[in-house]
Amino acid sequence: METNDDCHDPPSAKKQKTQTQTLLTPDEYPLKIVKGKGQYLYDENGEQYLDTSSNGAHVGHCHPRVVETGSKQMALLCTNTRFLNDCMVLYAKHLCATLPSHLTQCFFTNTGSEANDLAVQIAQRVTRGTHIVTLEGAYHGHLMSLRALNSHRVTNELCDVSKVLLPGNAPKGHQINAVLQQLKGKKVAGFIHESLPYVAGKGFCPASFLQQAYDTIHSSGGLCIADEVPYGLGRIGSHPYAFQEYGLTPDIVTMGTLVGNGHPMAAVVTMKEVADSFGACGIEYFNTFGGNPVSMAIGDAVISVVADEGLQRHSAEVGAHLTRGLRGLMKAHQSIGAVHGFGLYVVVEFVQDREPDTELAEDVKWLMLNEHKVIVSTDHVYGNVLKFRPPLCITREDCQHIVDSLDSVLTELSL
Repeated sequence: METNDDCHDPPSAKKQKTQTQTLLTPDEYPLKIVKGKGQYLYDENGEQYLDTSSNGAHVGHCHPRVVETGSKQMALLCTNTRFLNDCMVLYAKHLCATLPSHLTQCFFTNTGSEANDLAVQIAQRVTRGTHIVTLEGAYHGHLMSLRALNSHRVTNELCDVSKVLLPGNAPKGHQINAVLQQLKGKKVAGFIHESLPYVAGKGFCPASFLQQAYDTIHSSGGLCIADEVPYGLGRIGSHPYAFQEYGLTPDIVTMGTLVGNGHPMAAVVTMKEVADSFGACGIEYFNTFGGNPVSMAIGDAVISVVADEGLQRHSAEVGAHLTRGLRGLMKAHQSIGAVHGFGLYVVVEFVQDREPDTELAEDVKWLMLNEHKVIVSTDHVYGNVLKFRPPLCITREDCQHIVDSLDSVLTELSL
């Protein structure tokens, strides 16, 4: 098989390529992946890579139980949602059983972006407001209706949106009470937030901040939306969902990416009174394939695997080992400004003279990939945060390989 040596040049080497116009190809990850199994991906030459970035393969790439369930249902029936089918009812029942008891009504979509779009629509219709409050630095999807909610990579002010700066970055005029004071005369529909917002140099957002935001939004008549697209179903270890770590009671929860283990499916779950009010608005929600039998069967299998294999507990234990190992590198490598983790959602922040070091993060990412076969991504507004979100089946040995690889890379770059 022919290979292209250019694919292994560093990202800084500008190449002319014929490719589909999608994000993260191939400059970001110069790989042609042909197979996945568990926590590993394999390229066209059979080289094995530890995947800490894909996130969608929640219980492991090509998990046999998930694959078998999807294949059986595909051979039996895959149709649109105009017909009654037990798969949707059973999945909705089992999904709601993983959530707090007030969240009982499900809407199904194909992507997390669709789920967030629908959640915002529900909030606006139910409250008869238009204004949405979000957090600076957030990302909620690629749809046009969501772009104004995002604070990095895309900006397009097509929505009536106010952005609140996170603690540590917020002058008084940008704190949530001050923002709402500025909105007097406008009807606030809701507040949407990532369930684990990260503050550069400060760590994950303190619970008191989000609790205050919920109280303030609820007192103004708005609804609170927890975006669990990257976090749910046990990833953070301590709870099934990240908003529970903060003691929050959202009115609407959105999920995607991981609920289908790589299969395109997503969900919006809300309270009965909110769903009933949305239905009474005369807006008939219909999604041709959101909720199709194959997706529902796959989603149900993912929930079962998480429970039967004890993956939430595993995430807590193995994630703690990874976080401890990474923090252990801070003494030898002063370029690591901070390490924070909830279960198997772990971030490493790189700094130089206490300022974000984006260049170092990019170099580390590339060397981890090419020299140590570990796929990792960078994130945050400054691009200086290395983010680990591996499949929940990752082992302690894999995590030690991550720690040892990062140690080796940082040592090499310091020479």
